[in-house]
Amino acid sequence: MDMECLKNAIISGNLYIFSKGNGTDKEINNADFVSMPCNDTMEQGVEGGIAGAFLYLLFYLNIVWWSYRRRDFESFAVVISLMFMSMTNFVYTSVQVWLLLMCYGGKVMAVPDKATESNEIHLIHTKKVLLIVFIFISAMLFFRECKVIKAQMNLMSLHESIELGVPVMDNRLSDLQTTIETSELYYTDAARAYMRVGEYANAIKSLKESQKYTSSPKVYYLLSRCYMEMHDAKSSIASLNIVRNMLPHHFLPNLLLMRSYEKYGQTEQALNYAHKILDMPVKIESGKVERIKEEAKQYIESNEK
Repeated sequence: MDMECLKNAIISGNLYIFSKGNGTDKEINNADFVSMPCNDTMEQGVEGGIAGAFLYLLFYLNIVWWSYRRRDFESFAVVISLMFMSMTNFVYTSVQVWLLLMCYGGKVMAVPDKATESNEIHLIHTKKVLLIVFIFISAMLFFRECKVIKAQMNLMSLHESIELGVPVMDNRLSDLQTTIETSELYYTDAARAYMRVGEYANAIKSLKESQKYTSSPKVYYLLSRCYMEMHDAKSSIASLNIVRNMLPHHFLPNLLLMRSYEKYGQTEQALNYAHKILDMPVKIESGKVERIKEEAKQYIESNEK
């Protein structure tokens, strides 16, 4: 199962539960978009398959085994603590944690076993071969990471331009695709750039690609806008309903659904969502929520007989 399948399964689960009205008040109140699983092993398994999860765990267990075997209990305690912490957090994204792991891993591996004179020569040759392989792989990964980092920096620069409303529909954006083709930000930024110049069909294509790497509500909000501009009311409302069932306690999806039904002349449906907005409990008080409730109240007063 890859990340796209898992995210689609999660979305489908939320849609089934909340669209049928089966969720409890606690489930509705706690449901939200989750960008990280807070479990490194699970994430490596989703993104890299069984082999990815196995190699990730093997990395930790290898250091744990050798530190225990050589009675290096300091390294043993640190590494096993980080391993268990990675099962409830996302430590692999932290450079400091990886530096710490590399230091303790190197410390453990640098201590030689007691070897007889007969196998010392074999051990030296083995270490030389492993060193050459390690240097080659490290050089390849370093070169690739440099390209990715440069592309990400360029993408962030273009992202800032898009946020400011500056048109960026030139080769600068498309040239980044081959390097960061799995970046959800690339596809959503490309979609927004297309939308600014009225190319909504291309924007939808980019957003569909983005859905392979993220199930962020932002993608569905943008899809709804694109479909609305292309006068596809059914698809626009369907996208908003996905967000509403992903985030059942959020007010914004209900407000946009109310506005959409009003735009398409379906007053009864719009009133239905206006009443839902007024009946929804407020999880966190804010000026935004107050404005949404006030807009719903005014719509009811203006249109309800």
